[in-house]
Amino acid sequence: MVSDDFELLRAYAHDGSEQAFETLVNRHVNLVYSAALRQVGDTALAAEVVQTVFIILARKAGTLSPRTILSGWLYRTAQFAAAHALRAETRRRTREQEALLMETEATESDSEWEQIAPLLEQGMARLGESDRNALVLRFFEKQSWRTVGLALGINEDTAQKRVTRALEKLREYFQRRGVALSAAAVGAALSAHAVHAAPACVASSAFAAALGPSGSAVSTPLLNETLKFMAWTKAKTAIAGGVALLLAGAITTTIFGLLHVTGLRKAAMNPLAAVLHKGPIIIDEAAPESAGVPSRFWAAVISPDGKTLATTGGGYNFPSEAGELVLWDLAARREVLIRRQPVTVRSMAFSHDGKRIAYGDFSGVTRVMEGATGKIINTLSNHQGIVNTVLFTPDDKSVISACFDGTITVWDYLTGKDEVGFDLPGERPLTAVLSPDNTRLMAVTWEGNCYAWDFGTRLMLYSIRATRGKAMVEGLVFAPDGKTFMTGSRDSLLRIWDTETGEPVRDLTGGKTIVTEAIYSPDGTVLFTGGFKGDLRLWSPATGELLNTIDAHGERFYGLVLTPDGKRLITAGWDYKVIIWNAETLQPLATLTRAVGLSSNVVASSTKSR
Repeated sequence: MVSDDFELLRAYAHDGSEQAFETLVNRHVNLVYSAALRQVGDTALAAEVVQTVFIILARKAGTLSPRTILSGWLYRTAQFAAAHALRAETRRRTREQEALLMETEATESDSEWEQIAPLLEQGMARLGESDRNALVLRFFEKQSWRTVGLALGINEDTAQKRVTRALEKLREYFQRRGVALSAAAVGAALSAHAVHAAPACVASSAFAAALGPSGSAVSTPLLNETLKFMAWTKAKTAIAGGVALLLAGAITTTIFGLLHVTGLRKAAMNPLAAVLHKGPIIIDEAAPESAGVPSRFWAAVISPDGKTLATTGGGYNFPSEAGELVLWDLAARREVLIRRQPVTVRSMAFSHDGKRIAYGDFSGVTRVMEGATGKIINTLSNHQGIVNTVLFTPDDKSVISACFDGTITVWDYLTGKDEVGFDLPGERPLTAVLSPDNTRLMAVTWEGNCYAWDFGTRLMLYSIRATRGKAMVEGLVFAPDGKTFMTGSRDSLLRIWDTETGEPVRDLTGGKTIVTEAIYSPDGTVLFTGGFKGDLRLWSPATGELLNTIDAHGERFYGLVLTPDGKRLITAGWDYKVIIWNAETLQPLATLTRAVGLSSNVVASSTKSR
């Protein structure tokens, strides 16, 4: 700990000096406030995080080691507190915030800071403690090399090397997410923009909250959750180290033997769990802080044989929620494979033979993996925004990916060759589907349009306006016979169109809903739609009549799929639930929820430095 910080903290802890604590608050409040504001995006919520951080500091003042880098400790605690503050704010996120998020994903900025700011907190969280402390001291606190070295217990030359190494790791993290900047540019952006002045009232309110009216800190839900999470993280590190020591000598030979036989890399598989069938395969490349945080569900797809459900998930402007792709055994109603990553997984699809899975994420990356093992076959990173839809071509040799950057790509994942097969300059595709006979590709966009192409020749057949005004259109589905298709817009225009001509057939009336997803029954007599407000509706496509409606989820849901026999309907929502329904009566049959902690049944994990 910088000696002056430690002396002030000791003066408060041992002598009860409120003046010393107030000095610490005023010294570090800008650092804490800036870290919180970047993560939560709201000044009032950031101020609450600041109060929480300094309450924790007041409680732990007597237990912190003199070797603790206080600015690094405060920064890390701010990340913990902000993550939990975001989770508590889930139900308050508005439709305007969604638009802002997606606009940010789609728009390139000339400002280097604007490019890295949305990724900074997650990138810093993945660094090791010494690397993170080095960056905080040098760029956030603007300390000299000598001061950085003294705080870290190393000389100036080593301090420079430590900062350079940490900066390069951060640059590589940004580059993997589509932001290509030099390490020098990242450092300059951090130095200029990482810390902003907190509003004048924040320091005084944090000081008052930390000490309370009678000298003792107040208690809040955010404070309690943050303390629990910090304690859990510390315990998890200690347990992991102890387990590693216990296992190292006893099973090293067995593990290496099994790895050789199975052909799996050491970093990719814990063979004991695989052999003993203790639980699902878990491939974990997410930040460690997300291990105890649930991820909301996005897409839901059933395998061609009807035995496996696949769901995607991840945060929505919530970096604490890991991106997930989960495979469920529908008969056993449990997870069989879990793949976790730092970035939200938005879309996925099974190949027609059910052996491979394609999925796309918020960073513009599309991957294909083996369904049985989770092994990645190939990766494509040519998109510049959210990959909203992925589809396999009829021969299963290529993947179609529709991205927020205005491109729909056809990618041969075996050879790695890709091409922009369908280009929509200035528009942002949301949903894309192939007709049942695979001759036509349809796509709807944020701008409210619907486009039809001949899939073989790539020629556009027609475009239609699928909204009453300027609303986005997400709902798009073909009828089983392919003769008609339905679109659903954010201004509640649900319309059935003639596939051949693009002319309207009829509107679905009887109730307003904002369609997020839609699916036909196998015989085409019923259309199911999922709603932005969690509503599930049944319609008659023949008459346009609303047949039934229920509140299926407490939040919006994008996952909506029928089992091949049409008897069960499955929805997956932002309320962290997967619900299995009787498709005829809409009575719930079962609810699936994700376990959020990793345990001894982990059979795959990342070995990268966090």
